[in-house]
Amino acid sequence: MEREDQPKRTRNEDIFNCLYKNPEATFKLICFPWLGGGSIHFARWGQDTHDSLEVHSLRLPGRESRVEEPFASDISQLVDEVVCALQPVIQDKPFAFFGHSMGSHIAFRTALHLKENNKPEPLHLFLSSATPVHSKAWQRLPK
Repeated sequence: MEREDQPKRTRNEDIFNCLYKNPEATFKLICFPWLGGGSIHFARWGQDTHDSLEVHSLRLPGRESRVEEPFASDISQLVDEVVCALQPVIQDKPFAFFGHSMGSHIAFRTALHLKENNKPEPLHLFLSSATPVHSKAWQRLPK
């Protein structure tokens, strides 16, 4: 339940968490947490980063303020939702993606979706603790 004295969040703010908004930033880092992780782990990075950077982090369905939503059961639907919510975040400044574990797969597929649909693409894609995309193991992952 939201407090009346706090502004209501938009759907995009439900999906992407930015604890430390920085209008002066020249670059955005969009973080994708591991499957059991919350956005807060990466959103806090915004406090300790250079003034030129603004950090946003994905809130997964079934976690944090989205706890009432069912967990994502289809990565393609999740990527579609992420891409829609991401559009206003990435329109004005260059950006990069950082994904950890399952978040790496979501980040990669989101970047691929943006590329295939002629949308703004990340300048960098950082993937941590994940199978390389060119490996046979990656090919066995559900589409």
